[in-house]
Amino acid sequence: MNEHHVGWQTYINNRDSVHFNSFILGNSCTMAFKCSEWERYLDKGDRAIRLFGNAERLTAVYKKLKALDVSHATIKNILLIADESLLRKTQINETASFVMPPAESGMSDFEYQMCFIQSFLTPKYLVPYCDYNLFHHYRPYMKGVINRYGVFRNPVNCDFNNPREKEIKMKHELYWVEHKKEFPRRDANHKEAKRVIYDSQIKLLKEIEALFCKHHANVKIVLSPDYDQMKLNHVDLKILQSIFGKANVYDFTGVNEFTQDIHNFYEREHYRPILGEKLLHQIYGMQRW
Repeated sequence: MNEHHVGWQTYINNRDSVHFNSFILGNSCTMAFKCSEWERYLDKGDRAIRLFGNAERLTAVYKKLKALDVSHATIKNILLIADESLLRKTQINETASFVMPPAESGMSDFEYQMCFIQSFLTPKYLVPYCDYNLFHHYRPYMKGVINRYGVFRNPVNCDFNNPREKEIKMKHELYWVEHKKEFPRRDANHKEAKRVIYDSQIKLLKEIEALFCKHHANVKIVLSPDYDQMKLNHVDLKILQSIFGKANVYDFTGVNEFTQDIHNFYEREHYRPILGEKLLHQIYGMQRW
């Protein structure tokens, strides 16, 4: 699934009937933030959509904002879900799963479609596709190619309903027992990540901030908690605060009440909407309707 394409096309399909003015940006951890829940903290009438990308890059965030700006979108509220990986990577990945649509990337329609045609013809995708079309039976090797869960995305705002929530509801505490291998033992010592923000990242961050300023957007930068409890580098944090304002940057990395509880996580890399709700409450307080 190319999430860039799905998100942008969903926005185009619905923007005339749903007047989006609020955008959740970032990587797959945006799944923890439901648009409907975020809207409760915004002004009445504000409508949100999730425009994310798997393994999102800082450059992709900028290009999405620029595409919204060029299309004369109203950008009133921004919730940017970031982590060390998003801040570090600037190079756009142009394989089928990650290439950005022409409206965002600037590439031609022909180049864009060729990315998908080339990928489709590789055995990794073609073999499971043909197998499933012939026998209509899902096999383990098809993981990542064939969707066996059905619809799990809101067709209007791209909210994601993770199939693991259903499993948790059915199994309760047994879920974390059965998925024990996905939660390796954690080091009790506090760890700080290496610095990742340098000149190229600072340039992009300032361009992103310039777009925020142009639209007078209300911006919240969320530095995601993770199961490994790795603290964002203190230099990187100071840079983010200097560019976007200390009051707009929320650092939930490292060892804290949110990362301590294993029940907040599906596995070591993704956290659940129950934690997303806690973080929104921490950011906005009781300001909701």
